[in-house]
Formats: sequence, C-alpha cells, structure tokens
Amino acid sequence: MNNALVLHYGLAFLVATTAVLLIWWPWGRRIMLYLLTVHILVGGWVLSTHLRAPTLHYVFALLGWFGYMAANGIGRRPGKENVALAITIFSSVCVLIAFAIGQWAVKAS
Repeated sequence: MNNALVLHYGLAFLVATTAVLLIWWPWGRRIMLYLLTVHILVGGWVLSTHLRAPTLHYVFALLGWFGYMAANGIGRRPGKENVALAITIFSSVCVLIAFAIGQWAVKAS
C-alpha cells in the first residue's frame, strides 16, 4: 500500500469511531465535521495516486459530510436540536456505510 492509502485507512478507523462515540454532543459533531473534512482531503490524495474505490464509497462519504455540515448549522438554532441529532445519526450511518465499502475495497485489492 502507498503512504496516502495507509494514512487514509488509518484515519478511517478514527472517523468510524468518532461517528459512533462523539456525535451525541454538539462539540462532537463539530469534531466529526473537521475530522471528516481532513479524511476526504486525504481521500483526494489517494485518488491522485490513481487508486479507486467503488462509486458508492464516495457517494456515502459525501452524503455524510454534507449531513454533518447541515447538522452543525441547524444545531445552532434554538429548538432544532432534535432535528440536528436526527441528521447527525443519518450522516453517521452514511459514514459507516462508506467505511464498510472502503474496508471491502481494500480487502478485494
């Protein structure tokens, strides 16, 4: 494996763990958004090395990322905490699906 993929693979475990453990609090959602942004940037580096994953890996990762952005914005509005939490849970499911697809892709190669 090349260095970009090793870093992306290692960050994937941190992202998946954060998606399960820290998203229940507003500061955890913010940490997750920043961590996922870095992870997606490293994924872009992996793409620049001509390694590819299944398209659904990218789709679910981006859905999760957009969801965390929306949840962070909505969560700042008074009375919308439950909506933000629902979007965050959906985003975490998307991230975990992207993680599973990525794991499968690494094992298949």
